[in-house]
Amino acid sequence: MPDARNPDSPPEAISHPRVFPRRATGQAVLLVEDEASLRTVMRLTLTQSGYTVLDAGDGKEALQLADRHRDEIALLLTDVVMPEMNGAELATAITRFIPSLPILYMSGYQKSVLQKLGVDSATSQFLAKPFLGSDLIVKVKSMLAAATIAPTGANPPNCLRARASDADSAEE
Repeated sequence: MPDARNPDSPPEAISHPRVFPRRATGQAVLLVEDEASLRTVMRLTLTQSGYTVLDAGDGKEALQLADRHRDEIALLLTDVVMPEMNGAELATAITRFIPSLPILYMSGYQKSVLQKLGVDSATSQFLAKPFLGSDLIVKVKSMLAAATIAPTGANPPNCLRARASDADSAEE
């Protein structure tokens, strides 16, 4: 909700009272969301936190952006339920040419629907809609930090779990 004293202030979804982590250094996020208003809010939230955002309204557009910007994209942030190509199908297609790309799924659907579409919420990185802008930034930041330490050759869904598996094997 805008600040009554300043009508130009951003809505609460963008500026929540919690403190955002330090500003990003321009890492590129490929944002895929078929709902234009949600895509706009998420793009603003990410750019205000210092991320470069490439946004697409569907899987086909996202694939074209990913192909053109394959060396720049640091994270795929995708809705799960979209027309024509769902988020899991999109992630599979993109990771064929950007194999170590971290993937953050988002959806308002129940786990059973997500599993039918190929997203296991227990092993995938996931944000349940609705979420706060600060939650989005914290999750993106933590995933990008984890991705920088993932072992070479880890497959995309598992590369973000590398820290946990490394800790397990260190205990053995």
